[in-house]
Amino acid sequence: MGPGLNLFTVKRWRRSQTPLSGLGRVMSSVLIVEDEDSMKLVLSMLLEKEGYTVSEADRVEEAVKKFEKETYDLAIIDLKLGEENGIDVLKALKRTSPTTETVILTGYGSIESAVEAIKLGAFDYLTKPIETDKLLLTIRNALERKNLLGEVRYLKDQTLKRYIPNGLVVRSPKMQGILDMASKVARTDATVLIQGESGTGKELVARAIHAWSPRAAHPFIAIDCGTLPEGLFESELFGHVKGAFTGAWATKKGLFEEGNGGTIFLDEVEVMPPSTQVKLLRVLQDRVIRRVGGTSPLQIDIRILVATNQELRPLIEKGAFREDLYYRINGIVLTIPPLRERPEDIIVLASHFTRHYGQRVGRKVRGVSSGAMEMLLRHSWPGNVRELEKAIEHALVFGRSDLIIPEDLPPRLLGVNDSQSSLPKGELSLVELEKTRILAALHEYSWNQTKAAGALSISRTTLWRKLKTHNIRSKRRTSVSI
Repeated sequence: MGPGLNLFTVKRWRRSQTPLSGLGRVMSSVLIVEDEDSMKLVLSMLLEKEGYTVSEADRVEEAVKKFEKETYDLAIIDLKLGEENGIDVLKALKRTSPTTETVILTGYGSIESAVEAIKLGAFDYLTKPIETDKLLLTIRNALERKNLLGEVRYLKDQTLKRYIPNGLVVRSPKMQGILDMASKVARTDATVLIQGESGTGKELVARAIHAWSPRAAHPFIAIDCGTLPEGLFESELFGHVKGAFTGAWATKKGLFEEGNGGTIFLDEVEVMPPSTQVKLLRVLQDRVIRRVGGTSPLQIDIRILVATNQELRPLIEKGAFREDLYYRINGIVLTIPPLRERPEDIIVLASHFTRHYGQRVGRKVRGVSSGAMEMLLRHSWPGNVRELEKAIEHALVFGRSDLIIPEDLPPRLLGVNDSQSSLPKGELSLVELEKTRILAALHEYSWNQTKAAGALSISRTTLWRKLKTHNIRSKRRTSVSI
């Protein structure tokens, strides 16, 4: 066993050792919380020699004030600070700066308190007298863990930022706001109600919430309640035991069991039969299911997301939807606006689907012409994103040039035999029409302002002024910021 840490051993260490230059060592900051002046001096001399930036405190209040003003990489805390307790420093530190690593110093008589400190998040504890080598090794290990955890958090954050489900491409402020809310609620286990017309992308938002959540490695199971026969609802969702009904030849797990640990997405929840609504309410309250014909409750760990394309209030008044269930699922609501209310998304989605289906059908298409884009922007899109996707697919199958032109689009977009497909000319104001034409031209020419200005028959200076007027700034597709 080496000598205990004192001024003599530090001086000897300084003569015999060369400073080590490990990862994160030179710039690492350390707060020493110690009420013994001699020990504080020894620790400071040793750590400064090793290249650390050192601050000192000798009381709980002083320590708390210091790390409220500044973030430290590491805190070395003596458990006994006169009449005060270093545990109080540790608790306050973990509340204020949870990523700061801590090493506890303790006498032989306070091992139990040191163990308590480990439970509260301390990296390690050292008993006095302290060996120099062991102290420095412990500090290096603590800082290496801090660096590794920081890298893990960074990589996870970058992964989440990159993940956007195919088809969930947004540029409009409305949808950016929805995805920002989705990213925040994803970190919780809260039930979310996603509202919106058919085809707006409710399932894609649900998939994003799952992918951004701690449950991402577990199953995501999407259940379209509108396609389940009423007699099989409970069996499909909760499973059944052998002999529960005619044809139940064996015990079968339901989708809720299959998704254990993950996320269940219930689309068109409004069509769920009242008897199943009761069972869903119990799942939401207690996370317990019971198979059809079974007698034993089964505990499950699951997150539930629900979606509807209708207002649920009128259904409650008719007795078709339980009011208590409504209040259970209505805590956090994401309302996806229809495509006709977000023309910026029409532009980026059209380009996305052009690339996607162009590869599928083996065609090299530069994009959507200004004329075709204007027609897309003037259409009312009753089928929302799903309808736009099929319109682009149609254009790529039947088109022949390297650009999608108006004639390639489905007849309903051209106003042929479909009186409801085009908006009346008064629907877009002159200001909105100008903005959509500018956006279409910019997108067609990959945001080359000189070429876009030429296509619009205006000067580049005029285009620049109009970009400022219409607040058109971003040159790239925007995704959620987490």
